[in-house]
Amino acid sequence: MIGITLIEKSNRMTWVAFAMLLLFAIGLRLYGLGNEAPWFDEVLSFHFNTEEGLGVFLDQVTVKSSPVSPLFFVLNYGWMKLFGDAPVTIRYLCVLLSTGSLIFFFLLAKNVLGNTGSLLALSFMAFSEYHIYYAQEIRMYPLVLCMAAFSLWSFQVNLKQQSTFWLMLNIVANALLMWTHLYGVFLIMAQGITYLILRPRAVLSWFTWGLGHIPHGLIFFLWYFTRNHKIMDAQVDWIGPANHITYLQFLTWNHTFLPETWAYTYWGKYLLLPVFILALTGLLVSLFKAEHRKHSFYILALCLPLLLLPLLIVFVAEHLGEHLGITRYFIFASMGMYLLLAAAVPYSIQATSLQRHCGHAHFFYKPGNYYSAALSFRLGTGQSPTGCARKTW
Repeated sequence: MIGITLIEKSNRMTWVAFAMLLLFAIGLRLYGLGNEAPWFDEVLSFHFNTEEGLGVFLDQVTVKSSPVSPLFFVLNYGWMKLFGDAPVTIRYLCVLLSTGSLIFFFLLAKNVLGNTGSLLALSFMAFSEYHIYYAQEIRMYPLVLCMAAFSLWSFQVNLKQQSTFWLMLNIVANALLMWTHLYGVFLIMAQGITYLILRPRAVLSWFTWGLGHIPHGLIFFLWYFTRNHKIMDAQVDWIGPANHITYLQFLTWNHTFLPETWAYTYWGKYLLLPVFILALTGLLVSLFKAEHRKHSFYILALCLPLLLLPLLIVFVAEHLGEHLGITRYFIFASMGMYLLLAAAVPYSIQATSLQRHCGHAHFFYKPGNYYSAALSFRLGTGQSPTGCARKTW
């Protein structure tokens, strides 16, 4: 009974810590929200509001950039009708969408990393200058991240439970993501790769998952290919070729043009890449340890396709003469890096080993002390300190 009570207490403390972290993240996103005047791309989001009806508004605004899908502008249009078209008013919508992405990402991280690891992963996103910057911009990127986090969370749960409800929810989330940004299709591709890696024998399930995306995919691409591509292509001629700086940004998810007034600018620019390399190395080394092997493999299979697929796509596109090297188009891939960083912390790897098997919190009672579950439970035994039967993925 004492152990169960401590489990419940640990879960409550996790949710309290999550609420406090979320409120602080919202404060960062609201800070200075109206200080900057709208720049060119932002003006597109409300410049056409005086046109006649939503259809005309969407027709004009969605031809300004090839990868743009209409869902954000539908929300944007409705928000302006309800609350007005002042730039700072519309930015509140983007902060709200950014908040949604933090919530969905925490749910995903909690399933994958457990209580401690999920709070650590959420901290990376909450304090990321990259995400704060785009949370304040009147563009589709906060909605892209929100739908991507929703998609990954539903995908991870469906991968584990294999239920019709979560399958349909994941398909709906992926459809919403594609209608937010064309590059959402690359996240769906990463999910397909992860599915095959983690469930190589579940060919029928993978095939069913893929077939579920065909109806909305056909509708989307029929809409996309009816756009005026001459006008759209003329609007994206400014995208230059990718270089080593571009690829570095894809791995570190930082931009050199971000505001330097934030206190955490420099650690992001200069320390994140070596930290990422160390994190990846730690996970790869853990593959050789029997007690962490399955969970580390799961983390890598979930995160690496999400993180590295954009690099491969940009590299191939460059050799085909297409310039796609805009990291914000792949903003969803940053979640893969945050999960890797949090999982690479030794405590997170060890503590999640128990949750992977028992689905409980990380601390159990032993007279006089709180012991990490990783220190009191070994995967080679069939029981945990509370008697939970061992499970596998």
